[in-house]
Amino acid sequence: MLPLALGLLLLLIVAMVLALKGARIEVEPATALVYMNMGPGTVGAYKAGTHFLKPGQQKQGVVSLRNEPREAVMISVNTADLIPVEVPCAFREFRVVDTFQAIVAVWTQIKYEDRYENTLTILKIALENAIGSRQFDEIYDPESRHGRKDQLEEIEREINSALDETVEKEWGLRVQVEVGEGIKAPEEATRARGSREGEFLRAKAEAAGENPNVRVMLIAEALGEALRGLKKGNG
Repeated sequence: MLPLALGLLLLLIVAMVLALKGARIEVEPATALVYMNMGPGTVGAYKAGTHFLKPGQQKQGVVSLRNEPREAVMISVNTADLIPVEVPCAFREFRVVDTFQAIVAVWTQIKYEDRYENTLTILKIALENAIGSRQFDEIYDPESRHGRKDQLEEIEREINSALDETVEKEWGLRVQVEVGEGIKAPEEATRARGSREGEFLRAKAEAAGENPNVRVMLIAEALGEALRGLKKGNG
């Protein structure tokens, strides 16, 4: 009986060692491992170090906590007086906040792999609001053919404030955007700026106020005028 009991005990010890070995995970520095509790379906995370997955915990994926800055992209928006411009914006800080709440949020509130694309969408909306509340002359210097630094710094503050309120609080991503001075504006738009047509469009834009339907109509009209102007220029 004794040898049999010892044999069973040995088998049990081996099984426990194998189970622990299989459950052991090593989480690399500046990363976090996301897991799901299969019973209640809740999500948790382990930070850097050695951990053991408990029964019912299933590995979901790894989240990077490193800064992932992105090069500038040109974003197309319209000013309050319907001048289309392209504004360079770069992500100087783009990372998951190093807290359990943020790690879980970036995994559950959005698709982690699409975090950049989703944040870029929010950035475009914020920029549309910031640029769309300003006249072309406020943000663009025709002599230097660059954006006006003081206004762009203010726009940058507005955008980063908006990102803090949404992206960081809701998705766990800390984002800091830099708005560049290399704003691009079509030659047709800059010429129209000094023409009677440009003044007429500005007056209509101001009269439209905040009515989104009228704003869409005026943008469509402005695009139609620009297209007709291009045809005349090519004719």
